Amino acid sequence: MKYYENFPPNLDQFISELQKHDLYLDPHFNIDKFASFLGLQTYLTSKLLKEKYDISFSDLKNVLRINYAIEKIKEGYLKRHTIDSLAKEVGYKGRVHFSKTFPIFTGMTISQAVIKLNSKPYSINVKI
Repeated sequence: MKYYENFPPNLDQFISELQKHDLYLDPHFNIDKFASFLGLQTYLTSKLLKEKYDISFSDLKNVLRINYAIEKIKEGYLKRHTIDSLAKEVGYKGRVHFSKTFPIFTGMTISQAVIKLNSKPYSINVKI
């Protein structure tokens, strides 16, 4: 029996808890904090994510942040704020890392996403 068999059957439950508490928006949110939140040791948390859900902690955190950023863009956040401000709002330390990460998960730059999201009925959502 593997150590994680008694865990919730899907990642959605973990994600729901993370979103409810907005933990992933903290720029200092890391695997140690996530493990503590789950009540697990860090290495077990990492192993659980990889073996049971086939995702790394880093990718999980980035997907949650990118999806949150997409929602903010849809709400018109960039009409009143800068990309740097959006990056910080969603948990990145600055625009550079956010701008490099966004296309990895969406397949488009932030500017391309803004144009597509403003041309209704277009939707972008990164799946885990």
